[in-house]
Amino acid sequence: MLELIKTVKDKVDRLLEKYPQTRDCDKTLYMAFLWTYTNMREFDGDFASFAKRVTWSDVPCPESISRARRLIQASGRYQGERRKERLESETEVRANIGAL
Repeated sequence: MLELIKTVKDKVDRLLEKYPQTRDCDKTLYMAFLWTYTNMREFDGDFASFAKRVTWSDVPCPESISRARRLIQASGRYQGERRKERLESETEVRANIGAL
C-alpha cells in the first residue's frame, strides 16, 4: 500500500511539473493521469467496459490523486496560479490590517 501511495505521488509530481494547467484543477489532473498512465486513450468500447477499466487496481481513485497534489503543493512546489493570487491577496490584506 505504501509503495502504491509513493507511486501515485511520484506520477502526480511529474504531471504537475509537465502540465501547469493541472495545478489548479483536480479534474484536469485526473484526466491527465488517466491519459498518461493508463491505456484510456486506446479505449474503444461501451461505457460498462470503460467503467470496469477505471475501477481496476492500477487506476487510483480521484481522491488519491487530489491528496497527492495537495501534499506536493503544501511543500511549496508547483503552486497553481489561483493559489498564488490568494497568497498575494492575503499578504496585502495582512499588510493593510497592520497599517490600521
